[in-house]
Amino acid sequence: DQDWVVERIVTSTDEFSDMTGSCQGTSLEGMLGSGRLNIYKALTSGIYPSLSIQDINYQNDTDGDGVFNPGEQVKMKLVIANEEGWADAENVVATLSTEDDRITILDNTITFDDPIPAGNSSFTLIDHFLLYAFNNAQLGNIPCTVHIQAGASEPYYDIDFDIAVSLSLNQYGFPVEGVSIKSSPLIADLDNNSYGEIYFGSEDDNLYSYMIAGIPVSGFPFEAGDKIQSSPAAGDVDGDGNNEIVFGSYDGKLYILSTNGTQELAYSQSGFIIGAPALGDLDGDSDLEIVFTTQSGTSGKLYAIHHTGENVDGFPVNLDEKMVVGAAIGDLEGDGFLDIVVTT
Repeated sequence: DQDWVVERIVTSTDEFSDMTGSCQGTSLEGMLGSGRLNIYKALTSGIYPSLSIQDINYQNDTDGDGVFNPGEQVKMKLVIANEEGWADAENVVATLSTEDDRITILDNTITFDDPIPAGNSSFTLIDHFLLYAFNNAQLGNIPCTVHIQAGASEPYYDIDFDIAVSLSLNQYGFPVEGVSIKSSPLIADLDNNSYGEIYFGSEDDNLYSYMIAGIPVSGFPFEAGDKIQSSPAAGDVDGDGNNEIVFGSYDGKLYILSTNGTQELAYSQSGFIIGAPALGDLDGDSDLEIVFTTQSGTSGKLYAIHHTGENVDGFPVNLDEKMVVGAAIGDLEGDGFLDIVVTT
């Protein structure tokens, strides 16, 4: 009847920006009716749904981190939404296709067993797309098309969505962004929980540490007095059974930290510490000494210190050459004594 037609037209209009705008200082809110006329919506909103892809989830990839990598198989699930004011969606079926040869689609159909009411969204508990990426697949976004059909009989509701499946070498929680890094990272299980942590210095004066899934390690970042280009070293320098992290900074300090970011030592000298420190038992006392190089203008010194901050006998050595890389420690002659190698 006429009242039904009027109601359908009024309730299916689209909002537009001028409805909440103003003209010559006077608000137009409430003065432009219910919105812009949408004949298509008025004719179909009671017959067809209006479906969209609300979210895409990747699950049960080979390494279990939720990121699709080359050589992995992954389950892909869709969350499909149905717009308010349209018909409920019944017998919804989603089909995935691609012409990109970097992946193969092992299962291309998801069937939604339950209707998706207007104004709601839904996902399937069990059904999913199944994808495999070839080992040599080039990284990047893979263009795919999701075709969605709904309805109990013809004419069916049909719509296509272009999506991109991301193929990446990243692991879940990475990359870490927003910092400038000029030191090499250290990967080590310093807290002995069977999972490695990542330690690295940055140009914003901080030493960062992250565990699996990009979660910051408790106590980090640690703030030094200047930028950190020295790569960290790690070991039980004091022989107490717990590991420490050792690194230098442009503030001239050699730092020793516990694995929870607590400062145990800040050894001061006058040059920049750019290279990574080296750890070794130079005096045979079962704890580790710390060897590091410095730069001061065009000259530099070689230091060897105990974990207490005391210099090893005979150090520092003034080489009168700047050193921007760290020292190496090893028994070159096989005589049972450690040797120190530096470059200038």
